[in-house]
Amino acid sequence: MRVSYLSRQQISNLFLSHYYFVGQFLFLSFFYKSILKSKIKKRLINLFLFIIPFLIIIIYYINPLDYFKFNLTEVIITSLPLVFYSILFFSENLNATKKFIYLNSGVFIYLISSTFLFSVGNLINGSTSEHSFKNYIWLLNAFIYLVYQILIFTEWYKNFRKSLNTIN
Repeated sequence: MRVSYLSRQQISNLFLSHYYFVGQFLFLSFFYKSILKSKIKKRLINLFLFIIPFLIIIIYYINPLDYFKFNLTEVIITSLPLVFYSILFFSENLNATKKFIYLNSGVFIYLISSTFLFSVGNLINGSTSEHSFKNYIWLLNAFIYLVYQILIFTEWYKNFRKSLNTIN
């Protein structure tokens, strides 16, 4: 069995989650900024693109030790704006083209549920609850992530793959 470098050194890799959440926020913010049509909505995204990273910097400046812990505040402040963007996209495209609808549905479902599960998981980690219950929560999160990936694939398959007729 292979053991990672961090594991051999007995170093937690939890700090990497911060890069994931911030990266996800930035990537999806720019994505939604590119697909939303309203200038007001784009300006709102620009505002979030400034405020959210600034808040995260302040959080870690005030308490640098939080960098080495799971930070539920970071999860919430990076995920909820993305859920908001997703709702904006749904509202803007109710009667329009269905391009990005599967992707947006996946983002919405995954972010709502994973934010909830991370919140519950954070509460459970602080308690003395059963280990099996914790495993069910993370298994559920993995399943929801799989659904998210399937919806991304469906989006690609329905809207972006090249047809066999165009290849020949």
